[in-house]
Amino acid sequence: MRQRPVDEPLLDMVENALRDMSAHYQSPQASDLARLIHDTPTLRAGEQAKYEKVEHMLIKALADHKGLPDNDLACRVTAAVAIGMLKLSIEAWLSDEDAGSERFGIAAFATLRSVLGGANKV
Repeated sequence: MRQRPVDEPLLDMVENALRDMSAHYQSPQASDLARLIHDTPTLRAGEQAKYEKVEHMLIKALADHKGLPDNDLACRVTAAVAIGMLKLSIEAWLSDEDAGSERFGIAAFATLRSVLGGANKV
């Protein structure tokens, strides 16, 4: 998050950060690991717990970066959306690697903005 501009809207910030991150995780090894986790119930449960921790870390990172309190509702909602998008993108990546998680993520955020009517100016 620290690399993102402070005046960037929260939703743009998390979308761009996720897009940057996805570029580093497109290797066959990453795909194999993600598939193993997805297909193993015990590992999948641990992955869900990890997402919860990452969501809380993201809330704090967003709030700190924007100079907002840790319990800021906009940061909490944005983090929840970002982690949801991350999970959906990984599912899309595992089901159709040709599409890639980045392309799915771009389409998912565009869909969210359409649903919200462009109300991402936080």
